[in-house]
Amino acid sequence: MPADKTQLGQWFSNNVKSLESRKSTLDKELVAAEEGKTIIKVSQDGKGQFKTITDALKSIPSGNKKRVILHIGPGTYKEKIVVESTKPFITFYGTLGQMPTLTYGGTAKQYGTVESGTLSILSDYFVGANIIVRNSAPRPTLNTNCELRTLGDDGLTFITAQARKSTKEDNGFSFVHCELTGTGTGVYLGRAWYGYSTVIFSYCNLGNIFNKEGWSDNNKKEYDKTLYFGEYMNTGPGADATGRSKLTRKLQYSEVQNYLGLGMIEGSKWILPPPKV
Repeated sequence: MPADKTQLGQWFSNNVKSLESRKSTLDKELVAAEEGKTIIKVSQDGKGQFKTITDALKSIPSGNKKRVILHIGPGTYKEKIVVESTKPFITFYGTLGQMPTLTYGGTAKQYGTVESGTLSILSDYFVGANIIVRNSAPRPTLNTNCELRTLGDDGLTFITAQARKSTKEDNGFSFVHCELTGTGTGVYLGRAWYGYSTVIFSYCNLGNIFNKEGWSDNNKKEYDKTLYFGEYMNTGPGADATGRSKLTRKLQYSEVQNYLGLGMIEGSKWILPPPKV
């Protein structure tokens, strides 16, 4: 990705071509699914086929093999939404300027860490475009179009907790050109979950909400040599390296380049431009 955020749109257009020009490189299942789209209108005013996203999802049969676009009208949808693994090829699509907000107050205490999310995607080939997903539980971390805001200054707050367990796995979190702001203080970019937790922030604007250490091993010193917590060309007061934890890796371009493109997520096989509804 380019260092200049204003060039992202052009970069995306140059690197993510249409279905018609990429049929030979995309997954065959995806190509077949995109050739028979269905649009389901979700609207709280009753003018759509469904008033809730959950009911719209229920109408999609398990084992679905065609793209189904949920065109979601404006408003706040207070639902705990799960897209099951048996329902691939689903798109949540809102309208720019009238983006719907999906919100729920689930907590780890009530549902467990994994099950507490407002929106849980368990299926393959999911697409989300022009939607806001908000966790309205106490002291939330709000994730909106990669704008992360943290509220509150009591206790500990972590932006990430990544669960890579070994070098045999190829997963990790890469945040590029994100805005991390809020009203809280003492926030950490991330903490260890397992011994090989991997998180990189690149070209991000880090506000004045962060603990100067930036990263935590979660009191598991035995993980310190294998954690991969990287930073590259971030800006803002939170990017100040003074007092940073020894866990921090100040990366060079040669080290970070694989985390800046679509190759990390094998994007050539499945990423398509947003749908036209």
